[in-house]
Formats: sequence, structure tokens, C-alpha cells
Amino acid sequence: MFNNGCARSGLIVLPCGAAKIFILCNSNVSVQQWKQQFKIWSTANDSNVQLFISSEKAKLNDSCIWISAYPMIARIEHCNDNITHAIKSLKDRAHTKLDLTTTLVREDDKIVDLNFLIGPKLYEANWMELQNLGHIAKVQCGKVWCPMTPEFFQESVSIKNDQHRRLLLCIMNPNKFRACEFLIHYHE
Repeated sequence: MFNNGCARSGLIVLPCGAAKIFILCNSNVSVQQWKQQFKIWSTANDSNVQLFISSEKAKLNDSCIWISAYPMIARIEHCNDNITHAIKSLKDRAHTKLDLTTTLVREDDKIVDLNFLIGPKLYEANWMELQNLGHIAKVQCGKVWCPMTPEFFQESVSIKNDQHRRLLLCIMNPNKFRACEFLIHYHE
């Protein structure tokens, strides 16, 4: 991120569990969705997930996940003094855009937009090294091949010009769902 005494905007790729805690979204709807996902998929309690949106302006605390929207951070003239001070403090220290992500893979191919919106990949952590040092859980990797059900395969073959629909058939393959169910129960 720092090169020749200057900060550069860009992406830093860290594996799951590597403590990425400040999330900026495009809209308040996305902020609420992120909070819901933290409730579903993490052990963080409500007091640890702080929102900073027009209807809910939480105070920053030392150990929290802070979620806000770009427009909220950009527009501070309508905030009270405490919030204005917190945002100005963040802005004064922030001279670059940094995206902390777990993976540079997305099914909708929008990952290429990050290069334009944020900047190039600057660093990618070696997850094996983090695992060996005990910073993240041990990772088990494997490849599971899921043949399409005959009905899904037949429909996929019959589609000629709709790549999006073919992709959806692959994604929604019932055999993939069954394999995921098995893996979830196996690891519980």
C-alpha cells in the first residue's frame, strides 16, 4: 500500500477470519443486508455490529464491526458534533481507498470493476502461513464434482443463446445443493 513514501489505493486480499471490520457500502439497504449476514454467519452479537446510517448513528467503540454507506461518510454537514468529529477523524487519516476482500472471485464478473473503483491488487496474504501461525482456522480444501440432474442437463443442452440461464441452471443444480447439505452436516 505504501510505495516511495506515498500511499496507493488498491486491494488487499486476506483469508476468512483475518479481521476485516470496517465495511463501506453503496446504500443503506446494503448496510442492513451486511448486518443481517453478520447475524446469520458470525458469532458477533448486536452490540459488536455498529451501523452508521441516517437512521442509526452508533458511536465507534474499540472492538466492533462498523458498517456505513459511502454517501453517509461523504456528507457530514447534517451530523451532530460527535459524529462529525468521528467522520472527520476517519477522513483525515484516509487518503486512499482500500478494499479488504477474502477472494477476488465473483460469479457476476464484477470483480473487474474493483480495479477501476478502488485500484489494483496490492497484497495477497498467504493463508497457509496464517494458518500455520494459528491466526486462522485450519483449512481443508477439496473439489467436489456434482453432475447435473438429467432434467437440468436436458434443459441446459436445449438452451442455445441464453448463457445467463445456462449459468443459473449450473448454479442451482440440485446435486450441488445436496453436496452442500452433506458438507455442512459433516462439519457441524
